Amino acid sequence: MSGFIAFIKKEIMHIRRDPITLFFCLGLPCIQLLLLGYALDFDVRHISTAAVDLSHSRESRAFLDKVHNTQYLDVTSYHTDREAALRRLDRGECKIVLILPPDYARTLNAQALIDGSDAQVTSRVAAALQSLYAAETSSAASQVRQIPKVSASILYNPAAKTNIFMIPGLIGILLQIVAVVLTALSIVREKEQGTMEQVTVSPVSITGMMLGKIIPYAVMALGEVQIILYVSWLVFDLHIKGSWCQLMLMTLPFLFTTLALGLLISTLANTQAQAFMMVMMIMLPSILLSGFVFPIDNLPFFLRVISEIVPVTHYLVILRGVIIRGVGLAELWQPTAVLTAMAVIMIIISVSQFRRRVI
Repeated sequence: MSGFIAFIKKEIMHIRRDPITLFFCLGLPCIQLLLLGYALDFDVRHISTAAVDLSHSRESRAFLDKVHNTQYLDVTSYHTDREAALRRLDRGECKIVLILPPDYARTLNAQALIDGSDAQVTSRVAAALQSLYAAETSSAASQVRQIPKVSASILYNPAAKTNIFMIPGLIGILLQIVAVVLTALSIVREKEQGTMEQVTVSPVSITGMMLGKIIPYAVMALGEVQIILYVSWLVFDLHIKGSWCQLMLMTLPFLFTTLALGLLISTLANTQAQAFMMVMMIMLPSILLSGFVFPIDNLPFFLRVISEIVPVTHYLVILRGVIIRGVGLAELWQPTAVLTAMAVIMIIISVSQFRRRVI
């Protein structure tokens, strides 16, 4: 019995000496609970809306106020040019464009152009417009007056198919998982095999060594992108409406960011088990906060801030922009620039951590 108690004490001492494992056992479930509690909200609200008011009348302003008061549609920008609003829609900066023609005060007929690349937003916009019409109908029951009518058109995905919306997101999530895991195990594997000393005494600089670890995996990940896109076309009939070359060009910063992130994990972890746990900790925010499942506009403010530092958030904008909306680098330069900056920062941090912890 005394040997049994001693064995339990020994395991408790091992747990106390391994703060990383202790954190994953006690701290990670709390983080997951908070993320799931705040992010799992299927009631999509505050959808970014661009308004094109060509009427400039009292009736048009009253209609836009009613739209904003629904709490489902947030009018975030006003335009006098239809094309400027559509460019915002192409860039993914808004999900719906409301167009009020010059004769709106007389006809009370408006047009809604909905971004069909997001199936959840599409259904919610339709429901919001229907509830607005129902409210106007009930309020007009006791008096004879014309009721505003909105004709809705779904762009990019007219049939509102869910797989058209989900598959580009899956491509980004799967690519991040593979890229992070590939490099997260590279330096840890060197440590466990006892070959790290041979690597550190090589004449190659630390930056060159890190890039040398990243580039082969980047080529492999680019090959994976081709396979995923081919299978998506073959099985799900998903076509790239934009430029394939530009998509590959904008994929490179994302790959370097995620591969450098994996290297950073590899420098922090001492074993492959710890590296896997760190990867799992990153995967949950990537799925919940990237806009893959829930619209980012629907998240609380502090989670929206966190989502901006998640690389796949910006890559999903690129994927859906090129594959579904058919736009290119001219419209998607902002998320591309953010990913490029992230890649540079991640490589610098990885090199710094490798120099401090490994050498």
